[in-house]
Amino acid sequence: MAQRKRDIKGRYVPEKATEILSQATALKDKATELEAQACKLIENENNPPEWLKTAITAFASACGVTPEDFAERVKLIHPTPSDPVLLVDGKSIFSYI
Repeated sequence: MAQRKRDIKGRYVPEKATEILSQATALKDKATELEAQACKLIENENNPPEWLKTAITAFASACGVTPEDFAERVKLIHPTPSDPVLLVDGKSIFSYI
C-alpha cells in the first residue's frame, strides 16, 4: 500500500490534491522560465545592435527628424524577429523583408 502524504498539521492529503499541487508546482516553474525568456527578449529589444542604431538614425535624419523629437516621432517595431519596421510619424518608412 502506498504511503499517504500528510499536510503541515498532520492531516492526510488526498491523492488528487497531491497531484494538483504537483501540477501547480510544474506550472509555476514553467511560468518562471517563460518570464526569464520574456526578460531576455525585452533586453534584446531595448539594446539593438550598433548597425541598426546607425541605420535608424540615418533614416530619421533623412526624414527631417531632429534629436529633440526623435522619441516622439520614431518607432521601431518587430512584427516577427527577422523583419523590423521603422515608423516615422506612424507611417512605415523602412521594412527589411
